[in-house]
Amino acid sequence: MTEAFKIAIKIFGGVAVVVLGQIFLKFFIEPRYERRKTIGVISDAILNYLWIFASSGKNQNLDHAQKASKELRWLASQLKSRTVAIPCYSFCARIGFLRPFSEIESACKALYGLAYYVNYSDFQVDWQAKMKLASKVAYSLSIADIDSDTFRYFKDLTNIDNEQS
Repeated sequence: MTEAFKIAIKIFGGVAVVVLGQIFLKFFIEPRYERRKTIGVISDAILNYLWIFASSGKNQNLDHAQKASKELRWLASQLKSRTVAIPCYSFCARIGFLRPFSEIESACKALYGLAYYVNYSDFQVDWQAKMKLASKVAYSLSIADIDSDTFRYFKDLTNIDNEQS
């Protein structure tokens, strides 16, 4: 083999490794990373709007409730769309590499339920029903920083505020 041919093979091999690495990154790593970021935003939204979930009956601040409802609906659609964007998702879920799609569906339904209950201020919804939906989202997505104690603690604080009034 000539020296030029050896150099050409090395260059072609290097380019092939870079191209295959980018294909793997764009099709397998990035969609999973984007979905994980969405789950982080969902966690943030649940913690941020916990005070709205803890209220029963008529909301005092309709603007915040409408904003929360819109954001929760958007997050549910983002979660589902970013989940189906992952190639071979069902196979990866079957072998335990990713969460089963049924749990993603469960989280999306709970997010839509929260969005509905938060938006309709006339609708008398017990705070426990909203907290149960928020807890279902956290459980389905394995959000570690939200557990049942988080909801219990927040409701205890709102009870203390109501007793002082």
